[in-house]
Amino acid sequence: QVLGLNASGTDYCQGLTVIVDDETGRLPLNPTKQDISFGEEKNGAAHQTNLYGWIGAVVSFYWKSHSEKFEGYGAKKTIMTEKI
Repeated sequence: QVLGLNASGTDYCQGLTVIVDDETGRLPLNPTKQDISFGEEKNGAAHQTNLYGWIGAVVSFYWKSHSEKFEGYGAKKTIMTEKI
C-alpha cells in the first residue's frame, strides 16, 4: 500500500492504475523505465515518502470525487468500473 489507498471495503482501489507524468524528466527511473529508482539520489528515501504521499492524496481525492457521483445507483463499484 505505497499510496495509502484501501484494497478492500467501500473504497476498493486495488485495480486502480496510477500514471505519473514526469514532464521535466527529473525523476530517476530504473533501467526498465517502469518504476522510480530513489536509491540513486541523495535523500532518496525522504523524496520517495513525500512523492508517494502526494500522489496518494491526489488519487484519493479524485477517487472519492468520482465515487460520490455514483451514490444511490446500487452497485457503485460495478458502475464505476464500467464508467472509469
